[in-house]
Amino acid sequence: MTPPPDVRRADKRWDEGVDSFAQIKRLVKDIDDPFLGVCLAPPHMWVMEETISEVIAFLAERKRLYYYYIWDIDRAYRHGIDGLNFGPGEKQLPTPEGTLDHHFLLQELHRAGYAGAASLKCHGTHGWSLDKIGVELRKSDAYIRPAYQRIVGGPNS
Repeated sequence: MTPPPDVRRADKRWDEGVDSFAQIKRLVKDIDDPFLGVCLAPPHMWVMEETISEVIAFLAERKRLYYYYIWDIDRAYRHGIDGLNFGPGEKQLPTPEGTLDHHFLLQELHRAGYAGAASLKCHGTHGWSLDKIGVELRKSDAYIRPAYQRIVGGPNS
């Protein structure tokens, strides 16, 4: 099935991706469709020096926040040099030593009324064994889950 002409045109306009708040605003304006949803990747906003909580509020107000990555950036990241290389996988999974304040961001998601999907995320895991993946994800989960439960009033809150 061939998509309608307006969808084909919109697709060509977005070949460069969406890595800034301005691009997100333009995307939401250009593709004014109730089925448009944005997957928010906080590191992409942070490296562009965007205020992540503003992006959350903008998307949530318009019911366009579809998915949220709980994802961090290595503290050694160098703006203007490292581009989209957010560091080794261990430094991208959320921990208390990370760059982003995930407790604050989870509160902002809750305040905005977001009740959609979210998951731990990282790149830089090539060559990791399944055991290492499990160890690193469990460490990150042990940091994130209690904060989330405090915010939503779940077990152990």
